[in-house]
Parts: sequence; C-alpha cells; structure tokens
Amino acid sequence: MTVTTVLSGVTGNYSLQAIGASGALVHGAAATLVIQDFTWTISPNSRAVASGGTGNYTIAAAGVNGFNTQLLFEWTPCSYPQPTPTVTVSTNSIQPNTTAPLSIGPFTGSPYGPIWACYNVCAYDGISHCAQALLEATMANDFYVAVSQPQTVTPPGYAAYTVTVSPFGAFNGTVGLSVSGLPPGASASFTNPSLMLTGSGPVTSGLNVTVPSGTPGGTYSLVVTATSGGTPYTATTSLVIPGSPGFTITTLPSPQNVGPNGTARYTIQTNASNGLTGSIALRTDATIDSHRSNRIIPGWQSRMSFEAKAANLL
Repeated sequence: MTVTTVLSGVTGNYSLQAIGASGALVHGAAATLVIQDFTWTISPNSRAVASGGTGNYTIAAAGVNGFNTQLLFEWTPCSYPQPTPTVTVSTNSIQPNTTAPLSIGPFTGSPYGPIWACYNVCAYDGISHCAQALLEATMANDFYVAVSQPQTVTPPGYAAYTVTVSPFGAFNGTVGLSVSGLPPGASASFTNPSLMLTGSGPVTSGLNVTVPSGTPGGTYSLVVTATSGGTPYTATTSLVIPGSPGFTITTLPSPQNVGPNGTARYTIQTNASNGLTGSIALRTDATIDSHRSNRIIPGWQSRMSFEAKAANLL
C-alpha cells in the first residue's frame, strides 16, 4: 500500500486500516501515518545599514509533529546590485528547534539613493520552504569623493587635478585629503587639504603634482583618499609620464657564415620610441672591410655588407 501526501497536507497522526477479504473471510491491519513538516523564519526580514555595512539576521527553525531532520540552505539572489554583497552564514544547515546567524555584506550604497539586495533563502529536506532576506544600503549622512581625468606630463612639469567631495543626506563635517601612488621623486600638494562640508553642496580642492627631470616614464595610478573619522573613501586617476626618446636596432639575418673572400649582407631595421625624431648614425666596430649607409631614418631599413678577406681572418 502506498500513501502519497500533498505539499499542503495537514500535519498530524492518521490511523489507516488495510482490509483484505476472501469470500466471507475478512481481515484488517491497522497502520499509523505521521505527517511532519517544519517552519522557519528570518528575523528581521529587512535591515537598513550605512554604506559599507553588514546586515545581521537570525534564522530559526522549528519541527512540526516531531520533525527533527537537519535542514539544508540554498541561497539565491533575487536582485543583483553592484557590487553584489556576499552572504555569510555560520553553517549551511540547521537543526530544527535551533537558531543560526546570517549576515549579508559588506554592502556599499550609492550616492544617488539607497540600494536593495534581496536573497531567497530556502530550507529543505524533501520538503522545501523559502523566505526572503532584504538588505538596504544607503549613504545617508555620508559623503563621496571624485577626481578629474588622467593627465600626461613630460618632465620637468606638473599636472593639475580637481578633487570634488560631495555630501549626501545631511552630512556635516571636515574631510581630510591625501594622495598616494606618486612617481619616484614627484611631490603633491592640495590647495585645500581639509574641506568643510555643510550638506549644502560639493566642495572642491586642487591637486598639483610636480614631476622633476629624470622621473621614470610610465603610467602611475594616483589614489586620492578622503577621510572624516570613519571609513575612508577613495577615488583613482592616472598620471602618464612619457619615457625618454630612444630607438631599437636589429640586424637580419643573424648569424651568417661566410668563407674567405665572401660577403655577408644584413638588413638593419630601426624603430623610434617615445617621440624620437631625426636620423640615426650608423657605424660598425667590425675589423673587416664593410660597405654601409652612414645614416638611417627611424622606421626605415638600411643594408650593410661585409667582405671577409683572407688578410682579415685569424
């Protein structure tokens, strides 16, 4: 005999009677059907935190009609904020009639308004029940920082940036500025290293970076940090310093094998870098006779031939 219950079945203990008959002969056998289930909750189901905060929740599970099987959790985002917060739970399972902590975060808010994260949390063991955990992150009474576009400077010289600190909500306070990632030997100064925000609008400061002669070329990532007693906020821009003008030179093919009175011919290729202009003088330190072009324009080719005479060979 097979008894199938439905998902919405009522829990409880049910007496069943199986009856067999053969002519006038009838026999019965009793059976008991125990229908179990569980309930569980997330408390609270919604939390609001400041930007960068973590929402902490408590999961509680209870067995119904003697249900005491370990429950497993599944976590599925029902919304996708950027960045998606990480779900952290002390365990991926829970025993009925116990509790377990759940945390979602850290979660960064937006200067343009609150951001919501939503997670479907399902507990199951043959039976499945789901609930939602909501998290709201807002930058109420906070601030954010931005910095202007990358600059290119040829040493010696300087680059000028604009740093903007904007309040959100009713933020009032002093915000200190600093910068890191400068090239070797470079220095930086703020026209206003300390900004007073009153909640009425953004405040700006100039950032000047001085680059001395001999500063190595490259792209440097400058990180501006704004701090006001709590979690610092950062903004990133770039400083591009071209390398010194130069060139590369190659000879093809190489090596070549020749005998006495033979001639080896090479193609010389040059390529300019970092804005080199003009021509490149060519010479050779070979101890054998040679015929060559005296100068070459970067990016062009020249040919050089060597005559290997018996008197020049060891």
